[in-house]
Amino acid sequence: MLVNGGGNLGDLYAGQQGTRLEILRSLRDNRIIQLPQSIHFANPENAQAMAQLISEHGGFELMVRERKSLRLAKDLLGLDATLSPDHALALGSLDGSHAPTRSVLWLARRPGDPEYVPYDEPSDARVTRMEWLEGVSDSERDWDRRGRLALRFNGAAKNRRLRGPESRLWKTRAAYRALSMTYPVLARRWVARGVGILTDAEVVITDKLHGHIMCVLLGKEHIVLDNSYGKVSGTLDAWTGTLPGVHRATDGRDAMEQAVAILESR
Repeated sequence: MLVNGGGNLGDLYAGQQGTRLEILRSLRDNRIIQLPQSIHFANPENAQAMAQLISEHGGFELMVRERKSLRLAKDLLGLDATLSPDHALALGSLDGSHAPTRSVLWLARRPGDPEYVPYDEPSDARVTRMEWLEGVSDSERDWDRRGRLALRFNGAAKNRRLRGPESRLWKTRAAYRALSMTYPVLARRWVARGVGILTDAEVVITDKLHGHIMCVLLGKEHIVLDNSYGKVSGTLDAWTGTLPGVHRATDGRDAMEQAVAILESR
């Protein structure tokens, strides 16, 4: 079994971690490969509980994205993990030829996000503030017919398999196969949506790991701020920090000064 990668191995995201623990409990005869993750435990007892499940399972293999997570895997979970870049980098070069209509995009986490850092966003008319799922229209009107159908079927399937008289039908293998066919369609369109957001700005400031990675793939100059526990800076340290167009900042003022310098140099 392959478990999708991300930044949720630990105790910041109860839903994703709960699913991972349930897999360890219930699929004892399966080899489980956790695709590249970042590790963060605020409570050592939660790390101990996961380490116990991993030990009892005996077939759990872990890939991590930064050297800090590599150390935590050994120290907290008793695992010799594999260091691997985030698999979004496997998308390869993306088309960044769209003519921007904005000067600076501030793509960052909002208060309430467990990885939020208060970076004192600059009050500058040239800055457009956005989060991946906020400040952007989620209208289906810009999607093609196939994408709209996949989105609607995906939502309907997930709702029906959780409740209602038809829920048993949606727990069959055939239903799950049909549901799984929607994900590649949706994934391609979500990537296209992200590309559209990033290419619409001349310069991007972000504390989002995949905001940074997509800017790298687009060849777009951008300024990177860290998240609350260092997974973004860890990725730069291990893989991407020396690539062209990647700039680091320590706070909002520093980031904006660098963005203005880039704009004025053009």
